[in-house]
Amino acid sequence: MTRIDAQVLHNLDYPWDPEGRIWTIKVVDDLHVMVHPLIFTAAIIVRHGVWAGGFADFYTDRWCYHDVYAAVRAAEAWDPAQEDEPTGWHRHPLSGRRRPDGDPSKEEKV
Repeated sequence: MTRIDAQVLHNLDYPWDPEGRIWTIKVVDDLHVMVHPLIFTAAIIVRHGVWAGGFADFYTDRWCYHDVYAAVRAAEAWDPAQEDEPTGWHRHPLSGRRRPDGDPSKEEKV
């Protein structure tokens, strides 16, 4: 990530939690939809209720994206009240599913 990228990311118009290192994108019926930057990728993570701290309490589901921008766009577009999961992800760690290029027609379980 370049300095310009880091500056843009820190200027996203969403609340940043420095302890959890996450942006909260939205809350829908007590479901917190958040974006978590990782070392090489990013993830949409969700949880019910307010995070009390600690990794065991961190999230209830997670979808991986190639970068923060893709994760933020997918989180913004996703309506968890209407859809089971966001679009565009390439890995769902809890189920072992992968979608090359985020394409649902290419989904495979590893």
